Amino acid sequence: MSSSPRVSIVMPLFNDEEFVAKALKSCLAQTLTDIEIICVDDSSTDATVEIVEETRRKDARIRLIRQPENRSAFQARRVGIEAATAPYILFLDGDDELAPNAASVTLRKAASAKADVVGFGVDIVTADSRAPRRFEAALQPKFGELSAPNIIPALFPVGEEANGHLWRYLFERSLLTKAYEDVDPHLSFYRANDLPITFLALANATRYVSTGERLYRYHFRRGTSGHVTESVERFAFLLNGVDPITSIASQVEEVAAKSPDPETLQRCYQSARLHLIASVLRSCVRETSGSLQRSCLALLEARVGKLDLIRAAVAFCGEALGPLSLATEGPLDSTSDRRSVLLHTAHLDTGGLQSVLLAQAAALSAAGYKVTIAVLRHTTREIDLPAGVTIELVGGDALDRVNRWLEICRDHSVDVIIDHHILYNENWAWRALAALSVGIPTIGWIHNFALRPIFDANQRTSFLTAHLRLLLRVVTLSPSDVAFWKLRGVDNVVYLPNPLSPLALDALRTAHERPYPLGRVELVWWGRLDGPTKQVLDLVATARELKARGVDFRLRIIGPDSKNLTADSVRRAISGHGVDEHVELLGERTALELATLLADAHALMSTSAIEGSPLTLLEAQAFGLPIVMYDLPWLTTAQHNGGMIRTPPNSPVALADAIRDAFRNTERYQELSNAARDFARTAAAVDVDALTIALLNDTLPALYSPDPTLADSRLLIDWLVRFSEMNYQKDSGISNNGAMRRELDRTRRRLEQISEGPSFRVGRVITYLPRKMSEAIRRLRAR
Repeated sequence: MSSSPRVSIVMPLFNDEEFVAKALKSCLAQTLTDIEIICVDDSSTDATVEIVEETRRKDARIRLIRQPENRSAFQARRVGIEAATAPYILFLDGDDELAPNAASVTLRKAASAKADVVGFGVDIVTADSRAPRRFEAALQPKFGELSAPNIIPALFPVGEEANGHLWRYLFERSLLTKAYEDVDPHLSFYRANDLPITFLALANATRYVSTGERLYRYHFRRGTSGHVTESVERFAFLLNGVDPITSIASQVEEVAAKSPDPETLQRCYQSARLHLIASVLRSCVRETSGSLQRSCLALLEARVGKLDLIRAAVAFCGEALGPLSLATEGPLDSTSDRRSVLLHTAHLDTGGLQSVLLAQAAALSAAGYKVTIAVLRHTTREIDLPAGVTIELVGGDALDRVNRWLEICRDHSVDVIIDHHILYNENWAWRALAALSVGIPTIGWIHNFALRPIFDANQRTSFLTAHLRLLLRVVTLSPSDVAFWKLRGVDNVVYLPNPLSPLALDALRTAHERPYPLGRVELVWWGRLDGPTKQVLDLVATARELKARGVDFRLRIIGPDSKNLTADSVRRAISGHGVDEHVELLGERTALELATLLADAHALMSTSAIEGSPLTLLEAQAFGLPIVMYDLPWLTTAQHNGGMIRTPPNSPVALADAIRDAFRNTERYQELSNAARDFARTAAAVDVDALTIALLNDTLPALYSPDPTLADSRLLIDWLVRFSEMNYQKDSGISNNGAMRRELDRTRRRLEQISEGPSFRVGRVITYLPRKMSEAIRRLRAR
């Protein structure tokens, strides 16, 4: 060795007697001979020191520094760096190895590129030859060259795994001494202890280059890698991995202050910290259960705080939602004054949900509440908002949205959240968890029938059942919905009617008595063109049946396209059924244009397969239009409604017969029309605004949270069966299946035995049915 080594190899050691000889051998085999090997023994209790001493006697390039007490590899590396004399430093753990050309390749690369950091590839070695491919891929360099301030954003990208192993780089020594300069010399870290120094060194670097050559051999499942969590003590050890990155917060702040892009550097740091928290959280979720998992989660929360735990899970460990939700106490009823309300939905484009939210915003604002609306995307249409109501955008990735959510809550001093967007996505649970962690309760609004997930053939019902407990209240649209969720174990559920739309209220004030049509019958339907739920093509099929019965009519279909049904598709159906002269497709219309069209209409047709509480029904009845529709018996607007004729679902023939019956004579039509307006007046008399305020104040009357009844159970069973059969037929590509029907009939008879027997419990029915339906379908598919 020359008097001035060109590369120092720093090796922190602790009880590495099984591996250290091989590690040293890989150092001594370096093709670059001008090196020094600095072994820092961290007070080993085995033969590590003796092995190093024996090897050192054979090669003077090895230096041994003995720590009087164990202070962790974090401080052992500091000692080694301080003792190093070469301008560049490589690191090697005592249970790994370097490739023979590691020092020569990296030094040559640094010199030719004038770089202060060189990255290189890594080989993962396992006993069974099955290396974790994703981890191995993450350890390979992805960038050939980088210059400050782009080094940290590239090597510690926001939202991605933070791989901060020091042994992946050759560093100019000054970067490492500067990184350790302001770090407390008394700190000891036993997990993830190289990441903070890697981050600080790279944050101060000016030029990074890399080689794809794999110059480091990392032995997976040696030392502490690859172990599982079998006790609280083991988890506490893993949890120590969060402390090192947390300890350098002030140093990162100082470096950021000198950076041309301080915000990005801070975001990269926070992302790296959250990734480490998530790594510990993932071990807890995957490797523990029951009381051990609860204890580990409590330890983690105590160390990092509930909010950062949620942030880490959102960004890097989505599978933790279930355990975190289960470990979180739901919000308690409170008599505290709630004056600032945050309303949320995806967007404010045309739709029933959006109309309800805007009416709610106006009512709360008029009552003196501060109202803020949060949306995921802005709308292009003009919205007439009450004075003082503001709209905030919640954008970015999942973590950005949670952070933005909390920022909006803070900036507007939000006391309570009403989230109208919980049925069609699963991100709402993260928002509710985050808000709850800062003391803000969420009320969730489900804007469709409880069986909608069954209708859609997804698993959203189970998700909702697991996480609705995070909400202060779950608001539904009917007693049947309340029954379903209570039978699923969700007790904090109520129902509230939707407010009448401005179109309906204006009609009640201005519309005149509807005369019996002396000539052509004018039928109307309006809404978004939709296949599965609105079943718009059934309107066309019904028109065919009306034509076949000799009814003189015109059907006007009003509304925009949807993702699953376009106007062109409807036109083709109209031509295919030969009803071009009877059906008009008008597209979307303004409220004023719609009112004019309704003033000339005689009845509303509805062929929906599922709805929550469609505003169109009361809008039509406010104009005095009778409704002829497929039966949806859970709708509150279908109860005791003399202005409505309900027919069996999915039967255009029955619907056509009912329409013909509605117009059989003047008396019959007038009776239906008058009853329709009367029902709309009764609905308008309900003070929905007062009910909403009572909801916020926890003073809603008990009648809006009724207990389930046998009738509720039977209704839910019937429609569970219907939707399950429908989905089976879709999946199988069949219209009827005798074997399926026989299986379902057996299930139905068994349910009747349960419900009619002396030991009947409503809860038995609702828990028995999904299991038996699943078993029946599984058996049939196996045939």
